[in-house]
Amino acid sequence: MTDASQDETFALLARLFGAEGHLWSIGTLAGFMGFDLTGIPQMIGGALVLEGETGRARLTPGAKLLAFETLSSEPRGWNHGIALCEAGGLPPRPRDRHLTVVADDAALVAADQGAPALDLGLGHAGLRCFFRPAATARAQALLLAGQHWNDCREALAALPGDWIAETPFLRAERVADGACPIHAIPSAGIRGLTHAATTPVPEGWLPFAHIFPPHPARVRPGQRRPFDPDLHAAFQSILARHGRPDLTTLKAATRARLQSGLPPEATDAPGQKPDRHAQAVIRVTLRQWLAETGAAPPKPGSRAMTARFWLRSGARHDPLPPSDAARGTGARVSALLPALAPRGARAQDAHAPRFVTTELILTETALALGLTRSPPAICRSIAASSAFRHCPMACMTSARSMSRIWSCCFTSPRSDHCRRLAARAAGRAGTDRAGPLAGDNALFPPRS
Repeated sequence: MTDASQDETFALLARLFGAEGHLWSIGTLAGFMGFDLTGIPQMIGGALVLEGETGRARLTPGAKLLAFETLSSEPRGWNHGIALCEAGGLPPRPRDRHLTVVADDAALVAADQGAPALDLGLGHAGLRCFFRPAATARAQALLLAGQHWNDCREALAALPGDWIAETPFLRAERVADGACPIHAIPSAGIRGLTHAATTPVPEGWLPFAHIFPPHPARVRPGQRRPFDPDLHAAFQSILARHGRPDLTTLKAATRARLQSGLPPEATDAPGQKPDRHAQAVIRVTLRQWLAETGAAPPKPGSRAMTARFWLRSGARHDPLPPSDAARGTGARVSALLPALAPRGARAQDAHAPRFVTTELILTETALALGLTRSPPAICRSIAASSAFRHCPMACMTSARSMSRIWSCCFTSPRSDHCRRLAARAAGRAGTDRAGPLAGDNALFPPRS
């Protein structure tokens, strides 16, 4: 988000538009659609037009770029992307989510110009989502006008036609394939949210689309690959030019300290707590350093970089190695997890909150191991367990989160309650299967 000219910005977008491996998301949390068209765009009337088997898209000048990096839920991973923003304007107000009939006057194919379409009632000012039915299904689709989006989504998905998302500078049309590609988060629309809070969008900017270039350390979420320095360098050059200046400066300073063998500082002002985006930049830099060099960064030497903050960086396995006792605990937990996983899955099937599911698992783990407290080293060894990482509870990957929940279970007034629940689960088991992991789920019985 530097003072890059529109010509420079559009030249970069032209290079990424249709590039292989680049995923695009058009819209905001009030309504968005993804597409991954590949090919060579054509310049038509001052706009780039890209056509493929699954759809087509048109990109016009005017977007402001914001390159960013955020933390991933994977212990050593990170995310990166480029937001296409529009500056200025008030926070958007959501629409009523009811379908109305409109004429599609901006269709990318001349034959579709003026064709009737259904405005889905999603989005807000500057963002509209449509379904343009094929001629053979037009009468059936238009009968749904006036209904709420939630009530007719499946009916629309079964019809032939095109799904459309339109913003001030990007329009995408996807050929219907039996599934609805447009999604929305109603609570975000009601609250006027356009993007995740982890994305460092400057105040007054509205991100109407995102580009996700190929990641240097994974093929897709959950599928890793060997670190690719070329892919990493390609995005870092974009980040240096179009990232938020304060965050890129902080990242450069953090890398300079790491290259000098010094631990990073959380802030240049002693005693001042950095905001969430600054903390995320430092943690992402630490994870990238680990991926690039294979070596853990230096231990923190100041109060600003506490051990807890360091554990959250993703490099927790080397700076603070678990003790022999903790390793033994981790091995025992790995042996217990095959029995824990189905119980946690049943809890999730019953729509249990993540905190409660985690509390159940930790309570029974502690009882099975004869523990009444959780030293941080033990939590680290549990989080690092390969069996634990493949457990269906995706929320249980953070040693810090486990320490907090475990503390609540065993050092708060709720500890007796937790123990009684786990004991009840053990008591429901048959006499031939003893132990707190043997019984049915006392907190969340299977659905009938």
